[in-house]
Amino acid sequence: MRTIICIIVMLTIAPIIAASGLLLYDPSRWGGEIDLINIVGLALFGLISPPLWFSFIPVLVFTPIIFRRLSEKETFYTITIKKFYEISVFYGCIVGVFVMLPLIVIAAPKSIDVSLNWLWSGVVAGGITLPIISSLYRFINPERVKKPKAAT
Repeated sequence: MRTIICIIVMLTIAPIIAASGLLLYDPSRWGGEIDLINIVGLALFGLISPPLWFSFIPVLVFTPIIFRRLSEKETFYTITIKKFYEISVFYGCIVGVFVMLPLIVIAAPKSIDVSLNWLWSGVVAGGITLPIISSLYRFINPERVKKPKAAT
């Protein structure tokens, strides 16, 4: 169940957040007007954009696997909420930049400004999406590790 929700979040919320971050970085580049149609259209374009497939598909496959393994560890549940979200945001930003890396590299020779737009979009998308996924695995049907019984 959590895996399905994780994939749905990554296919819907992540592109919308990435598109929002991209549009909000420099609204004048997009005609100065930001509305829901622009955000959804850009998010859809991002999903069907072949350069992103090489980084997004591995993240889409491995994120549920990694979080299933993480959720088996007791420390996943025992660290403080503040530390939990700090770690989630930090790694989310890194993963978001990894996903956007093909677009950053493609844009770099032509325009540093466009590369920075893609970088910002990855940071925003990963920094918001990964904490959502982390919360999903921590709070929905937590699989707490069973403590070993004392030997008699």
